[in-house]
Amino acid sequence: MLQRAFAFFVVLLTTTFFLRAQDATHDGLPELRDANGSQMPLPHSAWLDLRQAAAGSSTPQNAPDWVESITLVSIPAKGETPAQTIFRIRVARPQLALQVLLMRLLFDDKPDQQPTITIWDESGSQVMQSAPLGSGIDLASSESVLLPMIGVSAIDVQVKGDGSTIRGAFLDWMVTRSVAHPISAGAREIMPEPFAAAAPLRVPEKDSETFGTVTASLAPEAIRIGATVP
Repeated sequence: MLQRAFAFFVVLLTTTFFLRAQDATHDGLPELRDANGSQMPLPHSAWLDLRQAAAGSSTPQNAPDWVESITLVSIPAKGETPAQTIFRIRVARPQLALQVLLMRLLFDDKPDQQPTITIWDESGSQVMQSAPLGSGIDLASSESVLLPMIGVSAIDVQVKGDGSTIRGAFLDWMVTRSVAHPISAGAREIMPEPFAAAAPLRVPEKDSETFGTVTASLAPEAIRIGATVP
């Protein structure tokens, strides 16, 4: 009888530990709560079609309430400065807890027509400007930028020319959560890239061995492959 009671206690303890361990692998989105602790709904992401079309063939777009307006501004050429086009997107933070916005810009990566992203506050002061996006490969491409949105009211996408190379933008608010990983696992670079298959591995400076598995990087110098091995 004593052995049965002890076995039941072990099973109960193991089951309780397993149920608690399941909480550590919860993969749901973090909850947003207001100052009173009440749960708030997560805002919807936005897909903005920035392709230019004639008024007769254009259709209204659906966007969440936090996207207030989209304006096209054409800047004519002046002297040696070529003509430029600005897509101005006015946004408002749907919740105070949301402070970072992911913007993925889709565009035709034309040489000398690489777009830049600039964010402004209500007073008209520039908060941040990205480096030119793309590399001029003359192919359809996309780039992602994280934008700090505290006090920001407008996002400008500026590009040389008539703006026909800009195709669209995906906007989504960023949240943070705790992630657990084993201490002995190799460190990975963290990429805020929702469409990537996996984050790139950091190349170790020295070879290492963990549980019989050797991790080694390739030699930095070029190795020629021929009939004989050097």
